[in-house]
Amino acid sequence: MTEMHRFDRIRTRALMLWESEGCPDGREAEFWDRAVAELSRGPKGKRMLNDLVDC
Repeated sequence: MTEMHRFDRIRTRALMLWESEGCPDGREAEFWDRAVAELSRGPKGKRMLNDLVDC
C-alpha cells in the first residue's frame, strides 16, 4: 500500500469515527489515532478499511 493510499484510508476511517460520535470539536487527534490503530491491527483491520473505502 502506498503512503498516500494509507493516508487516505486513515483519513476516511477517522472521519467516519468522528461523525459517528457527533462531530465533537477538539478531538481530531483521538479519532486519527483510533483509525491508525485499526489499520495497523493487521488483516482484520485492513479488510474493514478496504470495505469502507470501496463503498
